Amino acid sequence: MVALRTFVTVARYCSMKRAGEILCISLGAVSQQIKGLEERLGRRLFQRSAQGIQLTSSGQTMYEHLAAAIGSIEDLWSVALGESARHARLVIGMPTSIALSWLIPRLNDLHDKWPGIEISIAARSTAFESKDSQVDVAVVDGPVDDVAYRATPLFYCDLIPVCSPSLLASGPEIHAPRDCLAYPLLHDRYRQAWKRWLNENGCSSPHVADGTSYYDEALLIRAACAGQGIALVSEVLVAGELSTGKLVQVIKTASPTRIGYHVVVANERANEWAIDAFCGWVVEQAADPFGRVPALDAVNTP
Repeated sequence: MVALRTFVTVARYCSMKRAGEILCISLGAVSQQIKGLEERLGRRLFQRSAQGIQLTSSGQTMYEHLAAAIGSIEDLWSVALGESARHARLVIGMPTSIALSWLIPRLNDLHDKWPGIEISIAARSTAFESKDSQVDVAVVDGPVDDVAYRATPLFYCDLIPVCSPSLLASGPEIHAPRDCLAYPLLHDRYRQAWKRWLNENGCSSPHVADGTSYYDEALLIRAACAGQGIALVSEVLVAGELSTGKLVQVIKTASPTRIGYHVVVANERANEWAIDAFCGWVVEQAADPFGRVPALDAVNTP
């Protein structure tokens, strides 16, 4: 049973190291379990290469038959021991900006409600990647089209232009969206947000994509706080900075440019108790996305 559980965990993540972390055993112990299982079965379950490990055809067949059964046994065992005995570790993949500004300030509530769930946050500056086997649950900004994954909406928020009060005081007044062009514009890695936002507000410029870009919105927010220009960011990410006066919204105008955040999990794992608990909790938190959000500096400062 131990070897089978080890096999299922390695197969799920395509990583012996990750399996060892989850099962709280050494990498050497994981390797020995898999080696012993292969010897008893008389066939290879994994292909090993410089890129890592992958299931062989025999391994894939075995995983498909075992995964659900092992999960059911673990659930029954947890029920027999009682809810207080449940323990799990989850890796949550998400952009640094949403982790710092939205999730981390709320984690105490998760720890209180689910003390048996340990969280590791894996910062991701790229879009959702279905092949990221190191992540159990993802929180993403944008749609997910992979049918193998369940994406549950959390909340939607507007993109708003923000800058430091000192920068706004030192330059021309902003009465309309086109007035933002008088200031340096700060961009995300795609350099498309300002172009879309200005077009939606009836203005544009051939130089709108010029200026400094940042691969993570957390850095973009930092740059805006430092007075380097105007940033166009999700309003939920700067709620703390706006409330403390570190940033100001330079103009309030209706815009159809909205960002949708989702919690994403593989369909085959959606019913695992820890994943189901975390997803339910994060959806509850999303009912009040702007509540209890400190400024970014407050999260980072001891």
